[in-house]
Amino acid sequence: MHDALHRLLTALCLLAAGVHPAAAADDAALLTAVADHHVIPAYQRLDASTATLDQAVRQHCADQRTLAPDAALRAAYAEAFLAWQGIQHLRFGPIQVLSRDFRMQLWPDKRGSIAKHLRRLLAQREPARLQPDAFADGSAAVQGFGALERLLYDSPPDDAQWHCEVAAAMAANLHRMAAATLQEWQDGPQAHRLMFATAYAGNDYYDGADELNAKLLNNINTQLERLIEQKLSRPMGDSVEAAMPKRAEAWRSGLSLAAIRYNVVALQSLYTTGFAARVDDAALATAIKDRFDRALAELDAVEKPLVDAVHDADARMHLHRLRDQLTALRTLVAKDLTTALALPLGFNSLDGD
Repeated sequence: MHDALHRLLTALCLLAAGVHPAAAADDAALLTAVADHHVIPAYQRLDASTATLDQAVRQHCADQRTLAPDAALRAAYAEAFLAWQGIQHLRFGPIQVLSRDFRMQLWPDKRGSIAKHLRRLLAQREPARLQPDAFADGSAAVQGFGALERLLYDSPPDDAQWHCEVAAAMAANLHRMAAATLQEWQDGPQAHRLMFATAYAGNDYYDGADELNAKLLNNINTQLERLIEQKLSRPMGDSVEAAMPKRAEAWRSGLSLAAIRYNVVALQSLYTTGFAARVDDAALATAIKDRFDRALAELDAVEKPLVDAVHDADARMHLHRLRDQLTALRTLVAKDLTTALALPLGFNSLDGD
């Protein structure tokens, strides 16, 4: 009886606020699905893979005391880095607490902050700076995947043991951030999953479901722009001769194209889970699906690492087509989908980057 009365009162409050209970139920179901089937599984993968990376670096350094090239260690790095790519698009909520998103990966690094701060950290040899709290409070430039990639893929250092200790601090820090983010999504009365589920009624984080849906749609649009402008156009340049492969994300590890694939698959997952059911226009739904599928097909057609593909005429043809598909997809999202759903895109976090 109490539950029935509660449901009735909730429905009356929603009607008074201009929200139809059936629409609220739909919003709650779809946003809960985004949390449960898209966001949380991605953070679970990030948590598990960074835990594996943390253990791998610790064990390797205990056994070898050097960061000389090691296939198993690099494989652990790749798994964790690509897990991050699978949720890189989400730029609000727990991942922004204590600037975790920038600490996870400072990229693009147009000012060379990673190199500068990493050189300083390696030269100063101060073990106290590697203590968990001190390291987390230090420069974001040396906390993330970009700095660790340099240690694992650049030439072996002279002072191998100290480099190992620094790499271990980085890997442990990545795992702490991933674990804390996952916990804040899942645990306690303020778990962000619950904020998604109750957004339709307004809560401490969101005024309503429209605000949250707009944020999610904005993240899809922003990540598409990041793919087009930063991950593809910057290393491609205007021609084969003008290509700048070292502008590519993760060029040292050769994970540039894999990162783009993980990004596209993740965006497709978010769209399918959170928005596809809302689209009544069959032609628009087909067009969006088609652009995702074509983008992935063009990625499959690039048979070289991005650092090589930008200098190869045939490979560049597929990169151009990939960029065209992503550009067309972004137009569908930014214009047609936002209009169909009556949702604003809002501020673009890449503005001024």
